[in-house]
Amino acid sequence: MTPTKLVSKEDIEIYKRNGVVCIRQAFSTEWIQRLRDSWVELEKSVEAGDYRLEIPQEYLNADEDLKEEVAQINSPGHCRQMVESGSMRIKWGYFQNPVFRDFVHHSPAGQIVGELLEVDEVRFFWDQLFVRKAGRSA
Repeated sequence: MTPTKLVSKEDIEIYKRNGVVCIRQAFSTEWIQRLRDSWVELEKSVEAGDYRLEIPQEYLNADEDLKEEVAQINSPGHCRQMVESGSMRIKWGYFQNPVFRDFVHHSPAGQIVGELLEVDEVRFFWDQLFVRKAGRSA
């Protein structure tokens, strides 16, 4: 059975021409709500100063720069700095949050990207979330 296409030929042409395309309602309201709820929990942990980035040890052992960056993110004051600036940057949510991980593996995101690029395989490389509180300057 051929999977249902999520991207139109017109979407592909727009993407090829412009390097970007808006695909409305690509994700269900359930996905959006689950991701939003997970963000709220992450935000609360940052605001409480409890946020800790935990990367599997094998990645840290293989990359000294990554080890240093994780240490900086987990250093005292990092959460406070994000809260005070009104700007939060969360890297590697895939490792931190089971909903983010579930989204990577089970949402239609991979299929959408594969269809847009017209490839059979898509690999997830990086995730990063930027949030700026309303009323804060850029």
